[in-house]
This record gives sequence, structure tokens and C-alpha cells, in this order.
Amino acid sequence: MSEIGNFSVVIVDDHPMMRAALSDMLKVKTGLKIVGEASSLAQARQVIKKTAPDIVVLDITMSDGNGLELISELKSRFPKMIFLVFSMHDENVYAVRALRAGASGYVMKTDPFETVLKAIEFILKGDIYVKEELKNDILLNLLDSGDASQSPERKLSDRELEIFRALGRGQTTRDIAERFSLSIKTIQAYRERIKAKLGVANANELIQRAVQWASENDNV
Repeated sequence: MSEIGNFSVVIVDDHPMMRAALSDMLKVKTGLKIVGEASSLAQARQVIKKTAPDIVVLDITMSDGNGLELISELKSRFPKMIFLVFSMHDENVYAVRALRAGASGYVMKTDPFETVLKAIEFILKGDIYVKEELKNDILLNLLDSGDASQSPERKLSDRELEIFRALGRGQTTRDIAERFSLSIKTIQAYRERIKAKLGVANANELIQRAVQWASENDNV
């Protein structure tokens, strides 16, 4: 693996062992400088504001929210900052969402660590990194104008998909409201929008479809 250079990195992941392993690997095999780590989105905002790294490597699901929302937020404030998503979530479902949010690459945690190095080399050159076999599908997703037969991950917004996923994992409206720090009425409004977008007739059908989707797509 060639030297990447003196770029700075912040690692955002709520698993301490994963942060440590990734940090050690990057220090040993590259010239990257690890200038900060964060275990939550709130902490990430503070660390990134303080250190202004060149690259942020982050997971999607955090204890206090969605990493994709953080990318969208920070990309508007720091347009030159580069984001690489490193997650257990199925890239067939989430890679296109990460790119839309402003990420430059997507690597799954089931991939060898060396894939992270390869991805960083790609994105530092201004390229996008996803698995070669996914590039055509992702391009089609990004260009898709909206087909009635689209799957939930294509029809729903990032927040709607998170709520749909939470329903599929058996969480109640109150549970979801507490998780996202939103009111129960707001979550109920989200549920109605999800039902409308998916063409679901009632609450029971929504839950059934959410459970089925989560069982097929949820790797966390």
C-alpha cells in the first residue's frame, strides 16, 4: 500500500474496539494523522469543529442519530471535507443514500480493512469509491426519476427509512420518538407519509411490510 500522505482523519463510531482497530490500522499502514475520535454525533460535531479534518470516517447508525444526516449537515458547512462511510448496513441499500448525502465512498465493515485504505486513496484523488459491481446500479439509482414499483429504500427519505426500519425491528411509536428526540405526533406524521409513499392501506400492513423489509435488509 502506497503512502497516502499527511492528511488528517476523524473516526466516528460508537464501538470503541472498532475505533481503536481502525485508528491503529491507519496509523501503521499510512501517513494519515488521526486527530480525533467520536462515539456519538454530538461528540463528532465538537471534534470535527475543533480539528477540521481532511477526512471523516463514520458509521451510519449512532446512539443519538443517523450518520448520513451528519454528513449532509457538515458538507454544507465544510464543502471540502471528505466523508467515507464505514458501516454494517447493506451497501446495496445505503451506498446511494450516502453519496446523495455528500459522502465520497462506502465500505462495509465485513470487508477487509485494506479496503478502507483503497477507498481513502480513491477519494483523496477526487474519485468516488464503491464496489465495482455496484457502480451501475448506484448510477441508475442516482438518475432514477421515481418509479411506482420502487422498493422502500428508493421511495423513502433517509429519516423515513430510519423510522420504517425501526418499526420493522419492533420499536413502538413512543420508542422511536424518544430515540430521535421527536414528539409522538411527529412520528405519527412520518408513519402516515410512509404509508402514502408505499401505498400501504393501514397500520398493520405497514408493520408487516416493515418487518419483512427489515428481516431481508437489516444487518445490524
